[in-house]
Amino acid sequence: MKKAEFLLSRNKFFKKGFTLIELLIAIGVLVIVAGVVVVAINPGEMLSGARDNRRRADVEAIYASLEQYVYQNIDFPQSCLDEVGVVKDALLCEDDLIPAYLSSIPKDPTCGDDTESGYEVRRNNVGEIGVRAPCYEGDEEIIAGVWLDRDVTEEFTVTY
Repeated sequence: MKKAEFLLSRNKFFKKGFTLIELLIAIGVLVIVAGVVVVAINPGEMLSGARDNRRRADVEAIYASLEQYVYQNIDFPQSCLDEVGVVKDALLCEDDLIPAYLSSIPKDPTCGDDTESGYEVRRNNVGEIGVRAPCYEGDEEIIAGVWLDRDVTEEFTVTY
């Protein structure tokens, strides 16, 4: 084999594959596409929405268990709703609601811990129960039942 033929065959060997510039361009395009996808998906907003959905489900579960307690016992749970208008943590209802109405008091994904659930319960001035998640992350407050007091000065008339 002559020297010129050897150099030609050697150059053919090195021409297989990608150059460094081609690899950098391909990686750059992939990074741009990945960035656009992450911005379009917005994982932070999706995660906060998922936490709010869990809060809604927890608030509804606590509220349903309180309603069921009142329906069966014809009275409010004294451990958590003994005073009108006082906001208390839902964890105080544990003695009255577990295990008959709930398996456990749910804990808020960000505010709940072993000492408090992160969900609030109260009874308003006309005896309606409300449950609220004060640590919501979305635009609207998460409440089940009636949270605010009602104006009881209105007169109601019944006509037959």
